Amino acid sequence: MIRRSWNSRLTHRNRSLAGQIVGIYLSEAITKSWVWLCLLSTAVGGTCLLFVAATYAQDARAPRVAKNTNEKTPNGIERNVVIKDSVAKESQPGWITFDRCIVMAPESFEIAAQETGVIADLTIAENGLVKAGQQIGKLDSQSAELERQVAGLQSQVASAEANDESDIRLAESVVEETTLQWNTFEEMGNKGGASAVEVRQKKIAVEQANVRLIRSKAEKVQRDLKAKLASSSYQLASQKVDRLKLVSPANGTVVRIDHRPGEWVAAGTAIAKVVRLDELRIDFFVDTEQLDPASLLGRSVTIQVSRGAAGNQVFAGKITGFASEVSSTGKILVNATVQNQQINDRWVLLPGMLVGLKLTPKS
Repeated sequence: MIRRSWNSRLTHRNRSLAGQIVGIYLSEAITKSWVWLCLLSTAVGGTCLLFVAATYAQDARAPRVAKNTNEKTPNGIERNVVIKDSVAKESQPGWITFDRCIVMAPESFEIAAQETGVIADLTIAENGLVKAGQQIGKLDSQSAELERQVAGLQSQVASAEANDESDIRLAESVVEETTLQWNTFEEMGNKGGASAVEVRQKKIAVEQANVRLIRSKAEKVQRDLKAKLASSSYQLASQKVDRLKLVSPANGTVVRIDHRPGEWVAAGTAIAKVVRLDELRIDFFVDTEQLDPASLLGRSVTIQVSRGAAGNQVFAGKITGFASEVSSTGKILVNATVQNQQINDRWVLLPGMLVGLKLTPKS
């Protein structure tokens, strides 16, 4: 019994020792597994962070996509202008480009009929150049010219009558002669050589001569007024003839002809439209969060327009103004003025074209 009990104790001790050894190995294995798991999770997390950073950098380097945005001009007219989400920078530092800027004609004029009548002649063609004060046609002016001739003759007659002062000179001579006779008869009456009745008659003759002189001068005033009236009538007739002429108010290009010779038009009807193309305006939108429009005033710009197979044409300009209000998208309309160029008697820039604009670095 004692030996059996001792053997059982030994067996139990051996089992306890084996369990402790196995527990030590298991705990070391588990500890090593946790270490590897931590290292593995750290590696996976770092890889994910690198992937996210690379993706973000790639997105930041990728160009923004242009989109259509409805913008409102300062006068409230809404138009569809293609702009970019943000300003695109070129490789050269300080240069900023804007795509699809619209060309505008700041000055346009309509040549309208000032009188009612029939178009007799037109000497212009579409896309033709005109100068300020140039006559481009006229309305039928036969009756108006006849009225001017009649008014001119009446003015000449009235002017000749007004210049005739013979009756005044005659009346002055009569006054002088009768006054001399009255003085003579008055001296003779004092000496008894003439009666008092004769002296009074000579005095009355002097008064009558003065009355005729006054009337002659009054008639001269009336003739002068009639001459002025006739001259004014002639001027009105001449102005009517001039108003029948169709004259361009400014230098420009004829972009539209609405009526042709032989058509009857009322006063105020537009005959043709002239647009000034030698100096144009470039409109583009600037994000107020990226650029201060006030800081752009006076900055030089270059305008680039594609001419197909002929290549690109470059123009120099300057920013001259911006709108007084910001749109709902946070953008403001900025204007640049550019001098146009001609190639083969044709303007390169035309209103409505979309061009590229490059803002030069601020000096």
